[in-house]
Amino acid sequence: MAPTIFGIGTGPVNRLSIQIPALIRRALHYGHAVVIGDGQAEWDHVHIADLVTLFELVLVKVLKGEDVPYGAKGLLFAETGRHTWMDVSRGIAAAGSELGLLATDEVRSVSLPEAAAWASNGNAQVRELGFASKGRVTRLGNGQKVQISITLVT
Repeated sequence: MAPTIFGIGTGPVNRLSIQIPALIRRALHYGHAVVIGDGQAEWDHVHIADLVTLFELVLVKVLKGEDVPYGAKGLLFAETGRHTWMDVSRGIAAAGSELGLLATDEVRSVSLPEAAAWASNGNAQVRELGFASKGRVTRLGNGQKVQISITLVT
């Protein structure tokens, strides 16, 4: 599973990620932050600037004709930390309340069917995979964590 990419990109088209802006839009719609189920699903995350750096490093190696392991010979992991969706929703609640955009800093749970209705296709499986999966990935490397920064986008 690809990690959550967060931060504001600098590209000419889509400058926002998917999950966090979707939760922000739902919070603004309801007047309070929401989380699907208990919000304990965990995802890795990476800031867009760090992901761009990884792609630049790989591209330079490819252009120089250097070997970049892939497939059975190697995988590239792009993550700088891990979060639960409850962590993210709490950050949205705190920021939205502080800015006066949300009536409360409370996070309320919504059901998977309700969350599925947010999507244009109403697909519960997509919502579950993206926000309510129960899978956990064993941390590789030094386990470094970074603080999630959330920019409230309206």
